[in-house]
Amino acid sequence: MKIEKSKVVQWKNTEGEKIVWLVTDMDNIGVVIHSDNLSSVGTTSDLSNIDGLEPFIGTVNISSKADSTT
Repeated sequence: MKIEKSKVVQWKNTEGEKIVWLVTDMDNIGVVIHSDNLSSVGTTSDLSNIDGLEPFIGTVNISSKADSTT
């Protein structure tokens, strides 16, 4: 699969758990935008060596709130 900037891609394990990345403008680098407790959201990953990477089709909801300590 060709990894293109701004695409959303996913990887699933044999149990159906997945990690979803938004591909960045850096070569083969994605930032985790969803994970079934396999990786932390916001983590960056090198996608060039991940077998089974496929396009993500679906919806990812992202929530954000102000930090009460700032």
